Amino acid sequence: MYCSAFRRLSSKTQVFNSQKADNLRTRLTHTLEVAQVARTISCQLGLDEELTEAIALGHDVGHTPFGHVGERTLNEFSRGLDKRQIADKISVDKLHYGFKHNLQGVRVLTEYSENVKFSNFMLFGVREHSKLWWKSADDVAYYQMYEPYCSYSDGNNLFPAWSFEAFVVKWADEIAQRHHDIEDAFLQKIIPPEDIVAKVAPLVKIIDDENITRKYDRLKTETEKLARKDFTDVQYAFAHTLSSFLVDAYVTVLIKEFSRVFRHFSNTHKIVDSESFDKSYLGLDIEEIRTPMKFSDARIYKIDQQLGESLKHSILDSYEVQRMDGKGAYIIRKLFRAYLSNPQQLPNEYVNRFIKIELGRTLDDDKFEQLKSILRRELKDSYTENINVWKDYECREVLRIISKNDELSRMTYDALIRVIFDYIAGMTDSYAASQRIDLY
Repeated sequence: MYCSAFRRLSSKTQVFNSQKADNLRTRLTHTLEVAQVARTISCQLGLDEELTEAIALGHDVGHTPFGHVGERTLNEFSRGLDKRQIADKISVDKLHYGFKHNLQGVRVLTEYSENVKFSNFMLFGVREHSKLWWKSADDVAYYQMYEPYCSYSDGNNLFPAWSFEAFVVKWADEIAQRHHDIEDAFLQKIIPPEDIVAKVAPLVKIIDDENITRKYDRLKTETEKLARKDFTDVQYAFAHTLSSFLVDAYVTVLIKEFSRVFRHFSNTHKIVDSESFDKSYLGLDIEEIRTPMKFSDARIYKIDQQLGESLKHSILDSYEVQRMDGKGAYIIRKLFRAYLSNPQQLPNEYVNRFIKIELGRTLDDDKFEQLKSILRRELKDSYTENINVWKDYECREVLRIISKNDELSRMTYDALIRVIFDYIAGMTDSYAASQRIDLY
């Protein structure tokens, strides 16, 4: 909560650009909703509420400005797939492929968080809340270096530092997305209330709960009022009831599903106390946990999948969202082009990181020695072997030498784009837009 990356979530888009209306969600309000839902479920299940909340609060710190379109755009650049804004052919080493917000979140928390240390269980949860790759693990090969941060060791081998709390947050993220995407779409007049009532009706059928049924009936009543006249107070009453209904419905059924999986887990592995749990934990394959936590054999899974697919077409393909996504992708492409063509426009923090850290990570020993040999020749007496003591102006001088040399530019390209990704991904929507104007 005290990291600058967390604070910047307040000005990052969730789905709808919050600058269009003050009552729309931002990445921060989404995060707080995830934390509240996750903690509620965790409390009912007797899990570690503090770990749950920590994962929830950190789960989106790796997100880009402009929502998922920003993530997709940077990923395309990382794999040399987006050539629309780059004149020269992009060639990226496969070992350095990938940009994904949950994996970037682990990078941010381990390398950009002002000396705050996070547990391996917390970092695993941040990584696990979303898919680990696009189509295959090769798509995000760069992030493999962060596996140890999300693991524990028995002295010889690394194992995923999984927790039940991580999977609670994963589902809480889904719940929060479902309910606020529908609510925001209603307030933006993208989905009419009668369509919403029809879309969420299957939830009532699988939950035998008077409170849920009563809230659904209230939704239908408020829909009828809205059909007669679009009163603002009725509009917001409908939105509030909708939010309450969706969260309560999902939380109610998921507590039952988690409890069912826990009982099966305890019976299968003969868990009777913490000692027997620890023994089973050490011998488990992570897929033995991931698979049942999807609840793919439960009715809620199919209903959630259908609802998600319906919302994808209704909301993400809408005129409003497509316009915002198009603008966001355009701004990010422009920024990437500007920083790639003239990296001296990057702030000192990122120039220093490029020189002192990323070059050593991305270059093999021979190429790194080749680079240092050229720098010795160019810098002469001012060259110092200990890169870590170089001052800002010295790092910028090295960057100037690299930029002037075509061979060095090609050789260091993968390292450069990684710090550009870090810089752009850390921007808020408004800062990214203002930087595009300043640079062009």
